[in-house]
Amino acid sequence: MRLAMTDVLSILSALIDANDEFVLVVDQEFRILWSNRSAEALLGRSSVSLAGRQVEECIVPDGRQAFLKLAKGTKKLRSGKVSFLSKQGGRKQVCFNLAPFSRESGAGRGFVLVGRGLGDQVTAQGRAETSKGLAERMLSGFADPVFLIDGRSRKVKDCNKAAVDTFGFSREEFLGRRILDRYMNDEDRREAKRIESEAWHTYETAGVFQKRILYPVLGGGLLPCDLTGLPFFGSGGSLETIIVILVERTAEASREAELARLVDQVNTLAGELTAMAGDRHPELPGTSLSTMGFTPRQVEILRLSVSGASAKEISFELGIAESTVKNHLSAIYRKLGVKSKVGCISTIVSRRIRIE
Repeated sequence: MRLAMTDVLSILSALIDANDEFVLVVDQEFRILWSNRSAEALLGRSSVSLAGRQVEECIVPDGRQAFLKLAKGTKKLRSGKVSFLSKQGGRKQVCFNLAPFSRESGAGRGFVLVGRGLGDQVTAQGRAETSKGLAERMLSGFADPVFLIDGRSRKVKDCNKAAVDTFGFSREEFLGRRILDRYMNDEDRREAKRIESEAWHTYETAGVFQKRILYPVLGGGLLPCDLTGLPFFGSGGSLETIIVILVERTAEASREAELARLVDQVNTLAGELTAMAGDRHPELPGTSLSTMGFTPRQVEILRLSVSGASAKEISFELGIAESTVKNHLSAIYRKLGVKSKVGCISTIVSRRIRIE
């Protein structure tokens, strides 16, 4: 069963809260989704006023085309300078780094823009300091484990206290190693290399990388975590730093395991019920639905339902409205004194009620 991933937009929203620099998150059409206090102050607009606005509307007219050309380009280089226009007509030149992101579903594509106002003195060093400043604030401002990965060596160059507390390894044990180097057996190492290859391909093409992984803890054991990696590129287009956040999902994994167990239980009950429904000999113990006051249509609908058909599939099969099917199922549940399909199946099996 595929586990649900943390929404990348939630990560980006938290990133904004942890950062004091100019930050905008925009969708694939370059409409503003979120803005932080620094961006709102620079642009002279509230978050409500900025939400849904095209980002180019906030850029001086003679700089809009160049910004969009850079943002929509396929090159790795997505850093530069642009002059923003405030509501009051003021201009502010900003050195920015633009990172694309994409959810696994393919929906929710967009960009996170991190910038710093530098006046007229915009340098390559200034652009590098933009991502560096963000990284430092991420280390101090996040309660979840955060790692800074060097874009050239692909090794950890720093981590926060939460990483040490969560996984039990010291900061020195993390530094200078690849983040997934702690996988011990051959199979785990192969999986780690596969994930790493997928991540670096994503950084160079789609931007933000997300993956559910199992991360080892000191003394043995694995913690299910949602890994989110946010890449930042230098002035020459090279991958400079990756900020990696690991969000522990132990409780969620337990719920998924319990759900899987319940699904197996339902499938078992459905199998037993299907066998009973197929055997219509009157000498079988128990009673039938028809003798309990259920209509022929309700019997027919319940038989299809316990076989695994959805309300939509049943409506198509019987040529009736889907809402009619749902109304019949609700009536069936009320008569049996249950609230769900699981309860219905359990009651029919335990009381050996024939579906006829």
